[in-house]
Amino acid sequence: MKTTNTPKSTEEQLKEENLYLKAENEYLKKLNALAQNNKK
Repeated sequence: MKTTNTPKSTEEQLKEENLYLKAENEYLKKLNALAQNNKK
């Protein structure tokens, strides 16, 4: 993440965290699907 000297609003921080968590969730879903396929 880029660092700036201007503090971000709580809303901005939450939006960024939400985007990160959505991406992480999608990644984990795909990883889980691959793991399930490998078990078969």
